[in-house]
Amino acid sequence: MTRGVLRRLAVALGWLMVAAIVALSLGPAPDTGLEVPYEDKWGHLLAYGSLMGWFALLYRGWPARSGYLLGFLLLGIGLELIQSQVAGREGSAADVLANLTGLGLGLALSLPIGRRFPNWGWPSRP
Repeated sequence: MTRGVLRRLAVALGWLMVAAIVALSLGPAPDTGLEVPYEDKWGHLLAYGSLMGWFALLYRGWPARSGYLLGFLLLGIGLELIQSQVAGREGSAADVLANLTGLGLGLALSLPIGRRFPNWGWPSRP
């Protein structure tokens, strides 16, 4: 596979992650059967952290990273507002805080990974 094909696949996988977050946020609340304190908050942190880490590795420039950070934060806020109108779901400021924490951790963890693997990813062009 050429670098261009790999790039398109990596970007498509990132947007598939966005679609999964939207679907999971607006569908029925999943029952995992786990007895973990703050289970849903950990899910938010993991989902948004993975998403931000992925895009931060794909786009190395700070303008693009900042744009994705802001965009994903607004996505999380918007989804929480929509959830407050969906039967069986409720919007939560704590979920937004978990999203923001995940975004920050994903970005922070992507930095040393990006330094370790400098040829993985692409310049800041989104």
